[in-house]
Amino acid sequence: MRRFLDANPSASGEPAQNARAIITIQTAKKGLLPEAERRLAEFANNQPQLADDRYVLENWLVTGYFKVKDYQHALPHAQEMLAAAKLSAKKKGPFERDRMLAEAVTSISELELKMNKPDEAVSAVQDLRRLALELPSGTLYKLALQRLLEIAPNLDPFTSFYKDQITAGNLKEIVINEWIDQRPVKLADLRGQVVLLDFWAPWCGPCRETFPRLQRWHKQYKDKGLVILGITDFEGQAEGKALTPAQELDYLRDFKKKFGLPYGFAIASAADNDLNYGVSSFPTTFLIDRHGVLRFISIGASDLEAAALQKMIEKVIDEPAPALKKIEAGNSETLPKLSP
Repeated sequence: MRRFLDANPSASGEPAQNARAIITIQTAKKGLLPEAERRLAEFANNQPQLADDRYVLENWLVTGYFKVKDYQHALPHAQEMLAAAKLSAKKKGPFERDRMLAEAVTSISELELKMNKPDEAVSAVQDLRRLALELPSGTLYKLALQRLLEIAPNLDPFTSFYKDQITAGNLKEIVINEWIDQRPVKLADLRGQVVLLDFWAPWCGPCRETFPRLQRWHKQYKDKGLVILGITDFEGQAEGKALTPAQELDYLRDFKKKFGLPYGFAIASAADNDLNYGVSSFPTTFLIDRHGVLRFISIGASDLEAAALQKMIEKVIDEPAPALKKIEAGNSETLPKLSP
C-alpha cells in the first residue's frame, strides 16, 4: 500500500482512500506520527471521504500526540474531530451525534488544560452548551454541563447563560396525541408567551421532587405569561400493570389530581418528542422565550438546577414580547409562527 501511494500520491477512489486510512491508523498506533500526518493530509485532500472516517482518523492522531505529550500538535486534530462530528451529525441519530460532539469537545478542552489555557477550555465547553440549545439536545447539554463542572468546579456554570442573548435555533414542534387540562396547542400558537416544556414520567422519582417547584412557578408566573406543559409518553403500563391507552389516560388524570398539578399534560404515543429534543433522562426541562427561541435546558431535580432555572424564567419573563404584525387585508394582528 505504501509503495502504491508513494508512486501515486494524488490517487483518488475508494481503494486509495482505504489504504490511506489504514496506514494512518497503523502509523499512529506505532507512534510514527509524521507519516500518519502525511497520510491523513493525503486522505483529506482526496475523495471519496466520509465525515465518520475523518472523525476516526483525526481521533487516532489526537491519541498519538497525547501519548507523547505533544498537545500543541494534537489540538488541531481535536478541532478537526469536532468539525467532522458536526458534518456527520446531519446523518446520525441524536444520541450518537451527541456522543461524537461531546467526545471531540472533551478532547479539545483537555488539551487546552494541558497547555495551561483554562479559559479556552471553558469556552470550548460553553460553546458546546450553546450548540445543545440550537439543536436542541438535552443529552448534549447534560454532557457539556458535566464536563464544565469537571474542569471548572468553582465556576458558576450558569452565569454566562444569564447574560446570553441566543437568537437562533432549530426548535421542533411537539407531537402530542392527548391533552389533559390543556386545550390542544402548537408551540407556534404560544408565541408571545414563555413556555416551559417539562419532560417527565410517572415512575420517575426525581420528577416528583420537582412538582412543588412547578406548582409554585405556575402560580407565581402564569399571569405574566408562563405556560407549563408536562410532556410524557404512553407506555402501556403503570405501577406494574398493563394498561390500554384509555386506561393509561385515566391513570394520568388521577395522577395529576393526586399531586395537585395545575398545569396541562401533553401525552405522546411515540418517542418523537424525546428524540427531537435529545431527552435521555427525566426530568429534562426546556425554557422557550416569547420569540419561540430555546433559552435554557435544565436536567434533573437538584436545588442548583432549580435555582438556575427560576432565575432564567424570571429573566425571560421580563423580556419584551415580539412585535405584532398587522395583516393588510384587515385590521387584525397576528403572531409569527415557528417553522415546522
